[in-house]
Amino acid sequence: MMCDVASARHMFRFKPRISVERRTYKYFSSFAKQKRGNDACPLWNGIPSDAAEVLNEYAEAGSAPMAKQLFRELQTFVPAGQPLERPVWNTVLKAFANAGDLQGAVNWFQEMREMRIDANAKALGKLIEAAAKAGQPDEAESWLNRLWSIPGHKVDNIEYSMMIDACAKSGEPERAGSWLRGMLAADLKPDITCFTGLMDSCAKAADPLGAACWFNAMIRSGVMPNIRSFTVVIDACAKAGDVAAAEAWHRRLASLGLQPLDAISFTAVLDACARLGDVDAGARWMSMLLEAGLSPDAISYNTIIDGCLRAGDLAGATRLFEQLASSNLSPTPVSYNLLISGYASAGNPETAAEWFDKMVESRIKPDTISCNAVIHGWARVRDTSQAEKWLCRMKTLDLTPDEISYTALINGCARAGDPTGAARWLDQMALVNLRPDEMAYTSLISSFARSFDMETARKWLSEMQAADLQPDVIAYTALANAHARAGDLNGVRSLFRELQASGLKPNLFTWTAAIGACANSRPTRTKEAEEIVRTMLREGLQPDRIFLRKMSQALGTSRSEQLCNQLGFSGLGILKPTARESQTAQQPAKFESRHLQDSSQQSLSHVRSPGQTFRRLLLRAHANARAGDLTGVHSVFQELQASDLKPNLHFWTAAVTACAHARPARVKEAEEVVQSMLREGVRPDRVFMRKLSQVLGSRRVEKIREQFGLDKSALGVRSPSTLIVTDSKFFEANE
Repeated sequence: MMCDVASARHMFRFKPRISVERRTYKYFSSFAKQKRGNDACPLWNGIPSDAAEVLNEYAEAGSAPMAKQLFRELQTFVPAGQPLERPVWNTVLKAFANAGDLQGAVNWFQEMREMRIDANAKALGKLIEAAAKAGQPDEAESWLNRLWSIPGHKVDNIEYSMMIDACAKSGEPERAGSWLRGMLAADLKPDITCFTGLMDSCAKAADPLGAACWFNAMIRSGVMPNIRSFTVVIDACAKAGDVAAAEAWHRRLASLGLQPLDAISFTAVLDACARLGDVDAGARWMSMLLEAGLSPDAISYNTIIDGCLRAGDLAGATRLFEQLASSNLSPTPVSYNLLISGYASAGNPETAAEWFDKMVESRIKPDTISCNAVIHGWARVRDTSQAEKWLCRMKTLDLTPDEISYTALINGCARAGDPTGAARWLDQMALVNLRPDEMAYTSLISSFARSFDMETARKWLSEMQAADLQPDVIAYTALANAHARAGDLNGVRSLFRELQASGLKPNLFTWTAAIGACANSRPTRTKEAEEIVRTMLREGLQPDRIFLRKMSQALGTSRSEQLCNQLGFSGLGILKPTARESQTAQQPAKFESRHLQDSSQQSLSHVRSPGQTFRRLLLRAHANARAGDLTGVHSVFQELQASDLKPNLHFWTAAVTACAHARPARVKEAEEVVQSMLREGVRPDRVFMRKLSQVLGSRRVEKIREQFGLDKSALGVRSPSTLIVTDSKFFEANE
């Protein structure tokens, strides 16, 4: 193929930065400068070499659309019906692989087959790479099997590394480990890329012990770690919320004289500190970031601000924002939104509105999140008129109110005892084509139920079900409370049957409504009250003080004390059920057999998955804790029990945080939290003990440590030596 130099003389040299729209065949201008002999252009697999270089640049950069467009233009320089050479096709496939565009790579491969271009090992390798980068191990394995079916193909390390990378990106550490074992079985030596991929898979699964295990295995294999190896393990610790372990690995990194972590790694640990509300640890890591000669960016500042807010330290969050504003960095919309949300959630909407105005003055455009935070703040303090004004203000800012905006107003009206207003805003949502969620309906139902308007509350419950939304236990409990205040035990029983039919379990508050109905009935329903107590215990729920007080009203003080002693409860605290109660746990109770259906026979299709429920409840627990709402945290614990989930350390930390933030501080309840947590086999960490110290004081905390044997090694913080290899002198832990 010869190039017409004369026709290219007036064209200028093509560069990758030139857009597709502007270029036609400008890259051929370089042929005039590179002519050889009789005006011949150097070729590569049938195309000009300069064009091949540009095509490869696109492929290396993962710019698949540009590579594909250039390929189409090159096709015009070959006779019609004649395809370009296979290496040219493979170069475009390389672009899709580097971009991690699996579907694009597969489509290109199909086009190759239609043009009868035989796929070689390189083409299949690029398909494996595309699947690996896309985090699709099943697809990668399928293409790998096809590659291995080629006669005479020799398996190499790269193929195994790509499979390990695919499993790592999909968060499947066990599967990644099986590929490394297969690699060893094939007499191939894993390199640092393989081990880093395995550690990365553990990091994505928030498994720092697994990452440390593969780190140790890497050392035993004679592969020395690099900065990336340490970064991945530290990231695993951060994702697991184990800041102490991350610090231990960072000290080990410094002791080896390796270059410090990058800003991204520091930010990952800062994020872990923020999620735990550990302001002190966040400050330490910010100091380490500065000592490493790195400049914190706005994301780092925002992370620490978020940590202060989670810990309830509004003053600290404000100081950090001012530091950010006084530095060379500029606060971002996220920076302002954090403070606006923080003050709004703390019940201070006036200050939240002031920060909103400062955001506008700084010429940073507020978004829907900014406005919703202020609306939520006014709704929280039951000032619905101000909340409505801010909803109207959104329109002046060219922002469209969303479901969260209207739900906040509905909640505000419900809290203010205005069910009619709540209903009006729910109807308004439908007019603007927004779909109310379970929370909006539940607030509305609860508001009408508290107003003793059971007919309207029932009507909205029916509308909620007609909208294909499943009422949760809170909605049913709100109705049960209304029946209880009226002494209508039959109404409460009817709701219990509906709960069971919906695949839901009554929580402590539902049972409290039931025994409250017995107390308010005339005459008092003593027999049914005792049946309720026994049935609730068999359901695995334990009474609190409110329940015990209602029980005393229904049974009388004398009989209540007898029942407490019989079942193993004290009047103030809650003890384990007696042996007698455990022996009778399998016997059907009259209340249960007469009024409750077997929940195992009901459909559970409407129930959230355990993971979703767990995350949702954890967020609620921390929100209530920051507000000092111990009752709200207690409600979350009851919902955990109703969902057959066990609270982890983060839930217990939320409980003791609520005790610390309550005014006055709930000292007695904090001690009960510690005792209950230890009975469940959950050990406290330093964050928990610091929160406990805020409630009880350092002296009392020291006594608790001595009482329960909570020395420093038992505070949920792994010793650095347990996470660092000990079989190599080079990595010997001498903390």
